[in-house]
Amino acid sequence: MQSLTEEIQSFSRTRLRKQCTRVTSLSGRRIIETWKGSTITVVEDPGGKRET
Repeated sequence: MQSLTEEIQSFSRTRLRKQCTRVTSLSGRRIIETWKGSTITVVEDPGGKRET
């Protein structure tokens, strides 16, 4: 088993996956939050506003 120090030293940001999260507000507005590194991008979901 690797020590914590070895794990931290071998950590690579390039191996991280891009993370996308779909968010629906109480009003039905849908957005997609995308994390890449320490940067977040927020865009309107192409599906638009959810029908109620």
